[in-house]
Amino acid sequence: MKNVLILNGACKHFGHGGSLTQSFCDLAKTLLSKEGARVEVTLMAEYSDIDAECRKILDADIILLQSPIWAMGMPWRVKKYVDEVMTQPVVCGSDGRSREHPERLYGSGGPLGGKRYMLSTTWNASLRALTQPKEFFSGLGADALLWPWHKQFEYMGLGLGKLPTFCSLDVYKNPQIEEDFRRFKAHLTRHVVPYLKD
Repeated sequence: MKNVLILNGACKHFGHGGSLTQSFCDLAKTLLSKEGARVEVTLMAEYSDIDAECRKILDADIILLQSPIWAMGMPWRVKKYVDEVMTQPVVCGSDGRSREHPERLYGSGGPLGGKRYMLSTTWNASLRALTQPKEFFSGLGADALLWPWHKQFEYMGLGLGKLPTFCSLDVYKNPQIEEDFRRFKAHLTRHVVPYLKD
């Protein structure tokens, strides 16, 4: 049985929010549990035990980070989790370099090789805003904008374990939530479920 850790980035902002991220996490937990995974969920805004969180990461075969995008990045409570938990030496390792082995490259010391991870995010931005060169994000696309998060996982040793990113877009001005849920289920079935079988 494979272990899946869902890092739930649901947060409230001015007393509101978090329900969409929670819904995606609930959907993932239900689907992946039915496929035979042992699923654990951490609400990133409310964890209290750093060592326990490190054990969850070490035990996980697949890590799914689900978060809203606020102010061009993930909420500070999500970043706090990254800063306090995902930089612990037991899950982060070192930068890979040493005086004894100067040929080793920066960022090559992560201990979590063999695991997989996936980012799933919700945005107020539209697809056009993310992908068109003359729009706000200069056509960079979601993965380029999420590059620091991908690099954190790579630093931890999961660079070869990146699964395709999922995005729910335009969630305020033009929400298509039921369609997004359908796409998310299909995405998990295509990109995550096969790794529960090997």
